[in-house]
Order: sequence, then C-alpha cells, then structure tokens
Amino acid sequence: MSDNAFCLDIGEKFIRVVDSKLKGNLIEVQTYGQTGAMPFYYNGGSDKNIESQADIIRELVTTLKIKKRNVNVIIPDSFSYSQIIDVPRLNDKELQSAIRYQADQFIPMPLDDISLDLEIIKEDVKNKQNTILLIASPKKIVSQLEKTLEYAGLNPVSLENEFSAIRRFYIEIGKFIAPSVLLLVNIGYTTSSIYLIDQISSVSFSRTIKIGLDIFIKDVKLNLNIDEKKALEILQQIGFEKNASINLQPYVQTILSELIGEINKFIILAKDKYNISLSQVILLNYNSLIMSLEKEIQTSLGIPTQSLTMENFLVKNSISSSFNGVSSSYISALVGGIR
Repeated sequence: MSDNAFCLDIGEKFIRVVDSKLKGNLIEVQTYGQTGAMPFYYNGGSDKNIESQADIIRELVTTLKIKKRNVNVIIPDSFSYSQIIDVPRLNDKELQSAIRYQADQFIPMPLDDISLDLEIIKEDVKNKQNTILLIASPKKIVSQLEKTLEYAGLNPVSLENEFSAIRRFYIEIGKFIAPSVLLLVNIGYTTSSIYLIDQISSVSFSRTIKIGLDIFIKDVKLNLNIDEKKALEILQQIGFEKNASINLQPYVQTILSELIGEINKFIILAKDKYNISLSQVILLNYNSLIMSLEKEIQTSLGIPTQSLTMENFLVKNSISSSFNGVSSSYISALVGGIR
C-alpha cells in the first residue's frame, strides 16, 4: 500500500476527496472534503462537461491543500459491472480467454467497448481453482475520466468501483474489528448496491438495483410541490422520524417497500446459495441523507440495521473526530486512499 496518492470518489451527486494512510490496522485521515459534481457528468463526455468537472475537482483539491498529484479514482457501481467467478488455474493466455467468455455472459455491451480489470481474490491450490473479481467499465467513461483528470492536473494511478473498494476494505482491514459476515446496502444516487461479504471464506457477491436517493427526492418534491433542494433538506432533517412535522411515509412508501423487498431477496439468496444466515444489515453512503432510514428497514426486516460507523477503524485525531459523523458517505474514498 502506498501513501503517495489520495483518493477521488467521483459520484453522480457529489465528488469526495480523502487523503489518508494506513497505520497498522487503522486508517489515519489527513484531510477530506466534498463538493457538488457536474450534473449528468457520466451521461455525456462533451469537452465542456469534462472541463467543468475538472475545474470542480481542481478547486476542491486546492481548497484541501493537497499537494499530491497521484490519485486513486472510485466510480459508482451504476456505471460499471462487477462479477466474482471461479475458474480453473490456467496459464495467462487460457485465463484471458476464459475471462472474456465469462465477462460476455454478464456484461450487456460488446467486450470491445469495455475496459476489463481482474483481481485474484482467492487461490484454491488443493482444487486447482482461482476465485476472481471482474470489474468492467465502459471505455468511453474511462477515456472521459482520463481527460478530466488530465485537465485537473492529476495523474490517475488506479480505477475501481465502489464494490471493489468496500469489499477490499472489509477483507483486508475490517476483518480485525468487524463481524465475519456482513450485508451492506450502499444507497447510491440513481441506483443502490447490496453486498454480501464473508471475511473468512472470501465469498462476496453484489446486486445493483434501480433505487437510489434521487427517486426519494423526486417523490417528496412532487408530492409536496417543492424544489429539489428543499426536498433533500426534508429527507435529511425529517425523513422517517416518528411524530415529525411532516409525515413522509405516504409519499415514499412504495419505493421504500421496493428497497426493503430487494434486501430481503438478497438475504434469502445468501441463505439458499451459501447457507449464510445474516444477523445484521449495515447501510452506507447516501443513507446519511435520509433520516431514520435504518429504523424503517429494521422494523420491516426484523433484523438489526444500522448506519456504517468508522470510528473503530480510524486513528484518533482532530480530523477523525469530525470525520466520524460523515464516514458512512466517505467509505469508498477512505479506502481508495490506502490502495
């Protein structure tokens, strides 16, 4: 792991930066911050969009007084594809052929249009088999990111998605503190991802669903006839709190039920496929912008549910004290900084 790079998490709604380093089994946060991203950045790569996004990134990095030019980049799960596969132990040529065949089964676009990255996450010498994490990103997006970072004066060292970063954290670092089997729900902006991570066996899998913060915002905005800024404010300050001045339940119940239904399907899949009984659900990312979301999910599922906290994983200092309150949103950027 190197500390000559910082992490840039380029999300759909926000851009987050964390400069951190590993100290033993803990992470020391040196600085962090976020700003609004260029709207619809991932939907089009015009020079104007690229330059505007680069200006936003440059300003944030300058404000945080980060001198490093090397950067590890995180992109949303919604603009990448992840799959964990088992393959026989093969030579490089055979492995590449097997990987391309497997990738063709789950990636809904021509392989010539994607950048494919793989990581061997488990080697089974006895059965002569490897478990491999495949991450695929559209070449168009990779090229767009490279141009953006070039304009911002930064040098990209690595590129991974949220699932890759979060999985790596819990397998490599979180195993010293966290429970051995985790169900994580990453509430994104336009989509959310559900992860199962078994730190002992390295079993991991994920599912991305088309439910995110934006649809909660749209439902509140439409039903209360308010603008997006006010809708987000109400979700953040009131959300699902009981006896609040506004009862949002009737407005967002349909989408909430869909989200809970998808989590429940995942729990059943874990039991049926891997014989894993889950005893806790952990929420992260934009869940921090929906007050008491974890309480609603816990009530419906009957399983303890909480927002991710990073306090036990961080070196205690003045920065980490303030960081603890927002750590659920910064998990990907935090991990990317210690790659």
